[in-house]
Amino acid sequence: VIHLTSHIGTEIVGLQLKDLTDQQKDELGLLIAERSVVFFRDQDISPQQQLDLGKYYGEVEVHPQVPQVPGHLGVSVIWPDLQATERKADFRNPGGASRWHTDLVHEKQPAGVTHLHNDTVPSIGGDTLWASGYA
Repeated sequence: VIHLTSHIGTEIVGLQLKDLTDQQKDELGLLIAERSVVFFRDQDISPQQQLDLGKYYGEVEVHPQVPQVPGHLGVSVIWPDLQATERKADFRNPGGASRWHTDLVHEKQPAGVTHLHNDTVPSIGGDTLWASGYA
């Protein structure tokens, strides 16, 4: 377990999310509540296993504005062909830095957990930054 900053972000090394016991899922839920963001690298997890993990924590939100993985309602496709649009960001061409957002907070009861799985990470750009409204 590696705490990435003093207030937000933890990385857990050597653990596959698909293999978690219910007790470990409960402990993960507490860790997410305490640290806001938890990272797991090199996951071997299918869309169905990811959906099952999400359902463990409650109802899975179906995002109204993004496509879903066929047969897995609630698993969204964020960027279907990242390599086709890979480009270096600069001040004239800001890329991801211009797209700060908070997931579905306008909902009457917003999701308590958002989980992402990157199939492809670009060689340039592609950074995802996290911020805390509490820290």
